[in-house]
Amino acid sequence: RDRLEQVTTKDVSRVARAYLQPSNRTVGVYYPTKEAQRTVIPASPNLAEMIGDYQGRSDTSVGEAFDVNPAKIEARTRRTTIEGIKVALLPKKTRGSTVVLRLNLRFGDEKTLFGLGKVCEFLPSLMTKGTKQLTRQQLQDQLDKNLASLGSSGAAGEATFVLQTKRDNLPAVIDLLRQVLREPSFPPAELELLKQGHRADLEQGLTDPQQLALKAIRRALNPYPAGDVRYFPTGKEEISLTDELDATAIKKLYNDFLGAQAGQLVIVGDFDEESTMKAVSGMLKGWKAKQTYERISRRGDVPIKAELVKIPTPDKANAFYFGGSIMPIRDDHPEYPALVIGNYVFGAGALSSRLGDRIRQREGLSYGVGSSLMASSLDPRATLTMSAIYNPANLDKIMTAIREELAKVLDSGVTQKELDDARRGFLQSQEVMRTDDSRLAQVLESTLLADRTMEYYSIMEQRIGELTPETVLVALKKHIDPERILTVVAGDWDAVKSDKK
Repeated sequence: RDRLEQVTTKDVSRVARAYLQPSNRTVGVYYPTKEAQRTVIPASPNLAEMIGDYQGRSDTSVGEAFDVNPAKIEARTRRTTIEGIKVALLPKKTRGSTVVLRLNLRFGDEKTLFGLGKVCEFLPSLMTKGTKQLTRQQLQDQLDKNLASLGSSGAAGEATFVLQTKRDNLPAVIDLLRQVLREPSFPPAELELLKQGHRADLEQGLTDPQQLALKAIRRALNPYPAGDVRYFPTGKEEISLTDELDATAIKKLYNDFLGAQAGQLVIVGDFDEESTMKAVSGMLKGWKAKQTYERISRRGDVPIKAELVKIPTPDKANAFYFGGSIMPIRDDHPEYPALVIGNYVFGAGALSSRLGDRIRQREGLSYGVGSSLMASSLDPRATLTMSAIYNPANLDKIMTAIREELAKVLDSGVTQKELDDARRGFLQSQEVMRTDDSRLAQVLESTLLADRTMEYYSIMEQRIGELTPETVLVALKKHIDPERILTVVAGDWDAVKSDKK
C-alpha cells in the first residue's frame, strides 16, 4: 500500500515504455454481423444400420508374448560374424510385423583420427543424403514407399545407422542401406544444409544455460588436448570447426577409414533369418578399409576438485546446475549394482528420489532435478552427474539442498524401504526397456561390443536382489567423494542482484 501511494506519473510512463512493446501485444478485432453464424451438428446416425453386416479386414500381426528375462532373450539370440562385424539376430513376432536393424561401424584410432572429430560427426549424416543412384529426395521416397525410417549418427571413430521397417520390406530397405554404405555421393549442397542447421544449434548454445553448464562439465571430465577426437571443444571452437568442414575431408575419411573391419550389427523383430543374413552379408562382404582399427579408450582417473564455476547468461529466465564426478570402475565391478541402486534413491528415481522429493516436491525450488550414474563396459570409467533447472534467485538454496542430500546418503545410506522401492522400480524399468525393440537392439549391441552375453544382465539383477542397506552404504562411501565433484552453474546472476536492490 505504501509503495502504491508513492507511484508517480513518471513511474507509470517509464514502466509502460519498458513493457508495452509491440512484440508483447496481442491484437483482437471485433467484426459485428447482422446474423449469428452457428455450426449445425447433425443428429447421430443409427449405428446398427450404418454398420450392418460389415466385415473387417484381416487382423494385423499382434506379435507374441515376449519373455524379457535376459536368459530367455539370450537363448533366442543367434550370434555370428560377417567380416569383422559381430552380429546378433533376434527374430520374433511383433505387432505390425516391424523389425529394427542397428549397424555400428568402428574405425581408426586416436592417432590416425587426430583432428578429425567434427568430420567423424558429419560423415554418417552426409552418407544418408544421397547415393550414386539416388538423390536425397529419391532415397527418402524409397524409404517412404517401404514404410521405413533410416537414422544415423557419428562420433569419434564410430558411424551408426538405424533403420526400421516391416518384414516384407526388409530386403528392399537393406539394399537402400547398402547403397548408403557402399555408394554415397556426398552432395556438397546437402552438406551446407547440415552445416547451417548444426551452426544454428551451436549459436543458440552459446547463451543457453543448460548447454553451457553441460559443456563445461564434459570438458572437465575429458581433459584431452585440442585435436584429439575425445576433446570437447568450446562452443566458439565448434562453430569454427563446422565452418571449416568441407565435402573433400568427409570423402577422404570415408575412403581411408570406413569398412567392415570392426563393428556390431543387431537385428530385432519380425524377419526371415536366412534371407536377411544373405542380404546383410552381400552388403558388408569384401568391404575393406585402408586404415586399421584400434579401440579408442577413455580415462577414468581424471583429477577433479570440488570447485564452483559460475557462467553468466544474461536475459535468461532459467538457470542450470550441473555437478559431475568420475570414478575408475567399469560396469562389471562387484559394487556397481550397489552404486546403481544408491544413485536411484539419491536422484535417478525421478520424483520418488531424495533430490526429487525435497527440491521439487517439498521445497518447490526446481522444475526438474535428478542424478545419473553411467559406467563403461570396456574402460574403468564411471561418471556421476547431478542436474537441476531453477530460478536464478534460488541458486544458494539449490546448492545447499543437493549438498545436504548427498551428505546424508553418504553418511547414513538408504533405508530398507527405500532399497526395496528402488530395487523394484529399477528392475521394472529394465523389463519395460527390453519390451522396446529399438532399445533391446541397443542392449544387444552393447553385449557385442563388450564381448559378453545377456548373462551379464542376469548377474547384475541377481546382485541387485541380494543388496542390503549396509552393502549400498559401503559402496557409496567407497566410490563417491564430495571433494571430487565439480559444480557448474549458469544463469543471469546480474538480474538477481538487480531484483534484490
